[in-house]
Amino acid sequence: HIQSNAFKWMCQLLLQRANLQRAVRNYMEARANLKKYSTNTEEALKADADAMECLEKVAALTAPVGTSGSNNSNFSDVHGILEKFHGARDKHIFRILATIANSTHSASARARAFDELPKRSKALGDSTAAWVKTLARRCAMGNFVNVENVNHCILLAQECFHEDDLTSCKSFLTCIQMAVTIYPTLCGTDEGFGTLVELFGECRTGGSGKWKKEIEASGIVTLLSSILAVAAPARAAHFLDDKTTMDKSKLIIDPDLQAQLMNLCTRDGTPQQAKFAVYTMASLLNPTTSARYGMERSSIEKEHEAFDPLLKALTSPTRLTLPSGSSETSKVVCVLAALAALADCAPSVFGKASGRGTKAIRFALETVLLGRSSSGSDDDLLSEDDQSSDEENDIQGTPTAIKSRR
Repeated sequence: HIQSNAFKWMCQLLLQRANLQRAVRNYMEARANLKKYSTNTEEALKADADAMECLEKVAALTAPVGTSGSNNSNFSDVHGILEKFHGARDKHIFRILATIANSTHSASARARAFDELPKRSKALGDSTAAWVKTLARRCAMGNFVNVENVNHCILLAQECFHEDDLTSCKSFLTCIQMAVTIYPTLCGTDEGFGTLVELFGECRTGGSGKWKKEIEASGIVTLLSSILAVAAPARAAHFLDDKTTMDKSKLIIDPDLQAQLMNLCTRDGTPQQAKFAVYTMASLLNPTTSARYGMERSSIEKEHEAFDPLLKALTSPTRLTLPSGSSETSKVVCVLAALAALADCAPSVFGKASGRGTKAIRFALETVLLGRSSSGSDDDLLSEDDQSSDEENDIQGTPTAIKSRR
């Protein structure tokens, strides 16, 4: 059970491994920076000190290497081991460690690391070799949670859905959600993310009205939405790092998926689903806005192009209106949740001269929070074109526009 102490303990263990993998990756990046500078220059010495600092953080996340003596002697032992490791001339040691620091590494890569690292690090001394062996075993993915098992769980969830077994489908998705929350890259692969998108589309479009109500009541759509939102940044990073993909500027989101995510925000989703939908689109529509790629002018323009249709649909006069009955309240909350997520992941869209962002902020602040009646001046912020446009066309026209740009 996900609320049991055993489950929480297991998640903590997996999180420790994820933190260690992140620390190893940071160290590898710091080592790579050393190549930028000439030997013995001030910049090179600073970069080397930064790399050692990263390595000390790695050591802090592994088993203690000092075995006897006072605290000072233990510290000396640790420092000596890290110095030997840092100065190793066999670059294959670092390449192998960099491979298993990626949570999507294969079982063969794990076996190779366990076999070769002790042999290659033996020349560094017994203590250093033992520490490297421990580091590899703590860093590598185990036989329980790994990319192969997660992909199998995704396929099993889809098979259960095809057999109308929603309970088993939800159980598999719960396991996937746990894994992807700790290791987002596990669902960022072509196979894993693609299957999740297929299942999401099947849950949203297939079956009769009664079957759709059963799906919604089971919570599967919300589970899938949360998984996609967490996996989408990893999927975008995988897309940008793929050397076979030449055009990094093209959109990586499927038009049908975008249409379904838009509908969650504007038509039939819950506030939670709308929030997840916006975060998923933010990562897939404009992947270059992630922190490591920065926010260049071209990225901001692309962000506007990607989210203008959604902002236009969310700020239409019929949606930014407080309902008279309680039955329509959830739709307004859903719109507000989508706008809040949009402001979080694409704030530049709210600063455009069109005034839609300003209208959304006015509605949330003055109408919802302060209880003031909306003034007619709000409608002046939108052009006559926007006011008269059909909302369904705003949503359904988006995939067509993307296809035409492709």
